[in-house]
This record gives sequence, C-alpha cells and structure tokens, in this order.
Amino acid sequence: MREYQKMIEKRIEFLTGNGEGSLEIIEFYNKEMEDIIKEISNLNYEETKNNIVKIKVLYAKLLLLCKGYYIKGTKYYNDKFIVKFIEEKIEKFREYFYNLNSIEHTNWWQWEIGIPFTMNDIFMLMKGKIKDEIIVENLKTSRYFQPDPRYSGNNPVAIHPSGKPLRLSTGGNRVDTVKISLFRGILLEDDNEIKLALESLPEVWEYNEKDKGEGFYRDGSFIQHEAIPYAGGYGEVLLSGIGEILYVISESEYTSVVKKVDDLYEIILNSFEPFFYNGSFTDMLSGRGIDRANNSDSVIGHRILNDILVVSSIFENDKCKKLESIVLREIVKYRAEKYLEEEKSPFLYKKLIDLLEKNRGQEIEEYSNSIKVCNKMARVMKREEKYAFGIVMHSSTIGNYETMNGENLKGWYTGDGAYYLYDGVNDYKDYWRDVDYYYISGTTEIKMDMEGVDAQRNFESSFVEDKVAYGVSEGENGLVAMEFLNWNEKLKSRKSWVLIDSKIIFIETDIESEEKVYTTIFNRKYNNLPKILIDGQEIKEKYFNKKLSKIQIEELNLKFYLEESIYFEIEKKDGYFIKIWKEYDNDDKKIIWGLSYNSEIDFKKDVYINLEDNIHEIKTKEKIYKVNWNFRENGKEFCEILSLEK
Repeated sequence: MREYQKMIEKRIEFLTGNGEGSLEIIEFYNKEMEDIIKEISNLNYEETKNNIVKIKVLYAKLLLLCKGYYIKGTKYYNDKFIVKFIEEKIEKFREYFYNLNSIEHTNWWQWEIGIPFTMNDIFMLMKGKIKDEIIVENLKTSRYFQPDPRYSGNNPVAIHPSGKPLRLSTGGNRVDTVKISLFRGILLEDDNEIKLALESLPEVWEYNEKDKGEGFYRDGSFIQHEAIPYAGGYGEVLLSGIGEILYVISESEYTSVVKKVDDLYEIILNSFEPFFYNGSFTDMLSGRGIDRANNSDSVIGHRILNDILVVSSIFENDKCKKLESIVLREIVKYRAEKYLEEEKSPFLYKKLIDLLEKNRGQEIEEYSNSIKVCNKMARVMKREEKYAFGIVMHSSTIGNYETMNGENLKGWYTGDGAYYLYDGVNDYKDYWRDVDYYYISGTTEIKMDMEGVDAQRNFESSFVEDKVAYGVSEGENGLVAMEFLNWNEKLKSRKSWVLIDSKIIFIETDIESEEKVYTTIFNRKYNNLPKILIDGQEIKEKYFNKKLSKIQIEELNLKFYLEESIYFEIEKKDGYFIKIWKEYDNDDKKIIWGLSYNSEIDFKKDVYINLEDNIHEIKTKEKIYKVNWNFRENGKEFCEILSLEK
C-alpha cells in the first residue's frame, strides 16, 4: 500500500512541484483557472459530445484545475470548491463523452491515448479527495479503450486506418501506452499491470538493426510512421514519457523491472544532442508538427531539454553531469532568464533553478565543429559555434513529408533538398505560420498551383523508386548528394552539397522538366530588416530581378559561381521575409552557389569544380569531394571524400 502511495506522491511532485511556483506561474494559473471554470460551467454537453478533439481539451482543462489546486498562491489553492467542481464535471464527462457505450470516431489517438493519459493525472492529483468509485468507474472506460501496454487499442468497433482494433505500439506510442497502464496500475494497486507496463518499455530505446522501419538507428536517425524523421515530435513524446515513468518509480521496488536503462544515455547523445543550436531543436525532425501553433524549434527544444534534465537524474556521476552540461549549455545560449520565464511547470522550474545555481560561475561547454550524417533518415546537420545548417532529403525509403489530421497541408516541398539555417538571428520562431510554402530554401520546383494537392511520397502513397539520398563526413568536412525526383515525377535533378569549415557549396545540375522551373536560394525571416549589399552596394529596394554575383546580408554571404539572373523580394509580415530565387529558361539548367559567414567563397582560387562525365567533383587545397552519379553502373562509391595528401 505504501509503495503505491509513494509513487503517487512522486507523480504529484512532478505535476505540481510540491506547490512552489514563480510569480509568473501563479499568475498563469489564476487566469487560466478562472477562464476554465467559466467555460465548463456554461458548457453545452449535447453540442460538444461529437467533438472528440474538444473533449480531450476539456479533460486537459480539468487537469489544469487540479494542478492549480496544489500551487500555493493561486486563488483556488487548497479550495474545496475545486475538488467538488472536478468531481461533478468528471462524472458529467463520463456520462456524455467517454464511457463503456462510447464508439471511437475521428481520431483514434484521442480515445486510446489522449483521454486515458489525462484522466490518470487527474486521479493521481485527486486520489483521496474525490470518491474512489468515481476513479474506478472512469478507469474501466480507460481500460476498455486501452488495456495492454504492448498494443494500441482493443475496442472492436474502433475506427483506425489499419482496420485493426489491436495494433502493436511502437516508439512514442509505446511509451504512451506503457505510461497509461503504469499509472492506472498504481491508482488501482494492480501489481501485474505495473510490471507488464515496465517490462514493455525498454524496447523503445533499442536500436533498429534493419535497413528500414521505425525506431532509433546507430547513425542517430529516429523514424516514426515507417518513413518520417520525428525526433522533434514522437521522439520528444517518447523521451518525455520515459523521464516521467522513471521518475515516478525511482524510489520504488519496481526500478529493477526496467532493463537496459544505460542504453538510453547513448540514445540521447546520438539522436537528440547533435540537433540543438542555441536552445532550439531543428524543425527538420518535427514531421508534420512544424506548422502547429506554439510549436516552434525553440518550444520543441525547451521540451526536450526538460526531458533530458528529468532523465539525467536516473544516471550516476559522469553520465548525469554530461547530460546536465548539455541542458545548461543550451539554456545559457538561449538566455536563462528567458527560458525560466517560459517555463510553466513548478517542478521543472525548481529543477532548472537548482541546475543554474549548482553551476554558477562555471564555464559553459561550447560547440565543437561537427557534422552529423544520418543516412537512415536522409538528414545531415552541420554545427559550429557561429551557426548550424541542416539538409532535408527524401529517397526510396524516406518520405518527402507527412500530412495528417489537417496538419502540414502545405509541406509539399519541405523534404526536397531543403536547408535549415540557424545563426541566432531569429531562426524559425513563427516561421511556418507566415512563410510562402512555394519557396522553401534549397528546393527546385515546378511553378504550379499546389493548393489542395496531396504531394506525399511516403508509406501513405508510394515512395520515389530507386532514388538515393546519402552523405559522408570526415572530421569537420562533409559531402551530401541526392537524386531528386519531384512528387509528380515531372522534374528531376542532381543535387549535392559540400560542407567545409564555415562554408557550404550548393551544386544542382541536370535539371530536367518540360514545365517552368525555379530554385529557391534563400527564404529567411528577420525580426528587423538587416543591411543588404548586392555586389558590394547597399540596396533599399523591396523587389528586383537583375544579374549579380554576390548578396551579403549582415555577416552572411551568398556567392554565385557564375553571374546569375536573380529575383529578390522583401515581404513584411510579422517581421521581414527575404526571398531570393532563380527562374530557368531553356538554356542549360544548373546552378552553383555558396553560403558562408564572415569569409567569402572564392570560386577562382579556393575551389575547383568539375561536372563532366556524370560526376560532381569539388577540389580544395586539401581534399577532393566526389559524387559518382553512375555509381550503379561503374561500381564506385556514390559519395567519397579523398585527401590530396594520400
């Protein structure tokens, strides 16, 4: 009995921070609680009962009331009115929304994971305060829809795209199903359910040793939904859930049930840490979540850093210190005071304060120049102290993008050789809300109306056949290449990137299409309009098309191999979008250009480029970077980096 109560207390501590909160947190809860009480008091149950998304939100709002009840300083701290209100409304919700007679509709996740997940936390906080029979009856419904941690679903009338009511749960979904069963088992004091849940957990952090499929790979890839890179989406859910599970059982006899916990440490260093820059976690790993409101790279980064901090406490000595140093570095680079202002969890707020106090005066770990090549998910990340750069591709095993449940409807080009650039100027805060999706940096596309078009090439439709996207690295240098075929197979090209020091060289040749084609060179958001030089002359124009060799935007240089006819546009929205692109005529369709910081790429002195005989070959003073486009026929490596010394 005491063992179960101890775990409930750990969960209450996680959810409420033992009632200690900052002034910002107290103000947040006061406002939210007033609004929630008013909304639910006036709720029309009949009008709401068929809207499962809103129903899930209503359960989440009840949970927020429960948390506010525990936080000292809030208007409703320790107020019996809140307990009575929750007891009354949770029963109303069971009567109208979620009961043993309910039939799944719309989105299975809300029924099988979202609502059971939230109900568990409501009852963790209200255990001993509301009637036990209310908890038991509601958890019967939870078990009806989600009975087994190894699977999603059970309800035989469930509507799911697979047509199967019982489906093996993997990745983030497996962590969710484990968490549901574990917390329900604690509430019901069911030893068997607790043990089955914990025994079902470790496989989520085992490496996938196959050529394709979901899960973590040794090269740092994480894939969900068969073919979509998702460390910033399902990967974050997975890591968050693992942290919460391990924290709840950390002082109980059940810790021995979970095996191979040390392997999780390597996963964090391999599949999460390389993709941070200044507190942000790159959007190129967020799947369809990139266009969600309040889901920017900094928000995702905040969540993952919190997850790493929670998980770090289960490791000892050097491993714990290493994970804490990663969190500390990113918080400081993001700005610690800003990070704390944005933190709404009293528990995590205290842990962050403790981390900062413990390391006051110590030097922060800096970024080392590195390149992370993740071929299993067709992503490459280059990171230096002054900037980070990511490349997004698709292939015969990785999808170009995902749209589902009305999300990411305009992600058509986001996997077509797009690049992400981080330098601390503004990065991608509210970027996807306002960006022109027809102009995604680094992509070459056909000019056409895409509104309402489903351009997915993934497991939902069909992959591009026999197309390779691959990269290699040697120390601080890298070479990446992609055989590009667009979504409707009316455009193809050969794309390669050479990553050298603070420079990236872009090469795209053999652009073939009967349609009008354009390449987006740059599409970036700035909070304030930067100083812009065109071939050394400052410009004030908002739009032009002219021949030029070089564009300088503050410290950033865009240098073209040959003089190019370039379109340039500044569009004011919430900030300034600077858009640069090239439109092709019927002549030879290729483009070569470079991106660098502070220093300029000299194509005449520093780089020699050879594009003959089905190769992309770039020579510098130290190395040869070579892409063999006929690698299938001649048996040579697709990408290789050779040292001139050898």
